[in-house]
Amino acid sequence: MISLDGPPDAATLQRLSDFVAELEAREDDFEVLWIGRLPHAPRALKLNRTPAPAELAAFLQRVIRDPVATRLARARGSGWDLALLVQLPALGRDDARRGELYKRLKDTWSEFDPGWSSAIIGLPAVRGALRDAVRDALGIYFPINNLLVVLISLFVFRRFGRVALALVPMLQAEALTTFIFLSNGKSFNYITANIGTVLLVLGIATNLHLISRYIKEREHHDDRRIAFRRAARIVAKPCIVANLTTILALLSFVLADKLAVRDFGLYSAGGLLLVVLSSFTLLPALTVLFDRGAGGARGLRMPNLHRLPRWAWAHPKTVLAGAAILSIAGAAGTSALRVGSNIHLHFSKNSPVRQAAEFATERFPGFVPFEIQVTWPGQSAGTTLETLARIDSIEAAIADQVEIAGQKMTTGEILSAPDLVASYCLNPAKGQQCPAGQPTEQTAAALLRGAARSGAAPYLRRDSEGVTARLTVFRDPGYAADGLALRDALDRKSVV
Repeated sequence: MISLDGPPDAATLQRLSDFVAELEAREDDFEVLWIGRLPHAPRALKLNRTPAPAELAAFLQRVIRDPVATRLARARGSGWDLALLVQLPALGRDDARRGELYKRLKDTWSEFDPGWSSAIIGLPAVRGALRDAVRDALGIYFPINNLLVVLISLFVFRRFGRVALALVPMLQAEALTTFIFLSNGKSFNYITANIGTVLLVLGIATNLHLISRYIKEREHHDDRRIAFRRAARIVAKPCIVANLTTILALLSFVLADKLAVRDFGLYSAGGLLLVVLSSFTLLPALTVLFDRGAGGARGLRMPNLHRLPRWAWAHPKTVLAGAAILSIAGAAGTSALRVGSNIHLHFSKNSPVRQAAEFATERFPGFVPFEIQVTWPGQSAGTTLETLARIDSIEAAIADQVEIAGQKMTTGEILSAPDLVASYCLNPAKGQQCPAGQPTEQTAAALLRGAARSGAAPYLRRDSEGVTARLTVFRDPGYAADGLALRDALDRKSVV
């Protein structure tokens, strides 16, 4: 998407035409839709030649009136925004190949971009960012978390040997969980890549409790077995119960619709169970065999920590009043809770994907379009022109009755079969087929038959069973709640 300070001139369109020709020449499977491919575009532009100034000015006026061109060009004050829709081949789950094509697209664009304000956004960019998130989670964040746990454990125990005692059972549980995960044919995604971090953060607490209590018991018992037995007797029950509640909470994710979320909950719960088993089997064995430290906890001292609960015991009414105020503030905050989010909020403000998505949606609302399908019986179909008029009335009813987040829609945000026919009739060379700018019955029927044979999903299908009309809505609901409300409004009989 490109943002220009003024109307696109001949040099700009020529450069874009060169870019499209070069891109499609390099990649046979690429197909680019832009204003140079509109039915009423100047012939010179279609042939990758520079159009005459008068011809270009007339074309831009037609673009403004063209309902199909709303996704390709928009006049914005004195400036213009242009979009080039690049269709990549169907690649299924081959994200690696998709990433290669996306890189080639960016490299080709960099050769032709003279410094325009532009952005590239789409499914390959989003999936590439999610793939990078997996790499970062496994290659950056997980090692950093391990290092932090080591430093905290060292700060507490002051001995590398006891730090190792706390970590080895964790590593065993993480290795087993990863083995089971991969053995079941799973692959890490931006959610499941965090399983190891979750196991580390949640599971290390059990080992810290056990070893801390064990060190305390060594002050009274020289026998390591007796000291660990007494430590386990004291902390085992609260540690196991606490972990079980966490495991049950994680298992609730298996009810989610998204497979990544289900896998995260299932394997995190199973991994945490393995952590508990390792903590009460491998940890005592390692401690009895290898811990040579004397009794006493030469660890962290927090002499002021006990003052906080003592102050709370001495001032219970003040504590309860403060808790009540915080609860009210929390309730007020949750009143603004929105269900779901849009694509922007999945990434940080400095993320190239978020910046590109915001650049795009600011200029072309409806970054991710959705479809409406309307059907009615064949006996009430009428002629093609009557059918197109009926679709126009449906589109007008949607614009009049439906709101998204308190804002009405406009007919310009909806693409339908009448819009395709209207775009064709803007071609000055089609005056015979579209007298007075309106298609004849034969022209409209032929156009829609040709569109249906093109392989794309047809915007109008007429057969013996009835009529099926497709409408594409270019409007981003923003939040899931708004999208659900929009769906309910469109489902109401009164709309159609």
